Amino acid sequence: PVITFPGSIIPPGDASFPFNFTLRDTLPSSFHFKRPNHKWSPCAKIKYYIKATLLNASGEKLISYK
Repeated sequence: PVITFPGSIIPPGDASFPFNFTLRDTLPSSFHFKRPNHKWSPCAKIKYYIKATLLNASGEKLISYK
């Protein structure tokens, strides 16, 4: 777990959970052209997504967010 709350109760309010990890060099990516018809000034981006899941004390999924 990234964090465990005392008594398994999440206090009201905003929360943030800092984390980091290194992506593998061989990780495939999604490559999207934003302007495929502009051959002289193309614009593209590579996206990676992460999925977060909130579990209760029994390990049951409460919320998932992508």
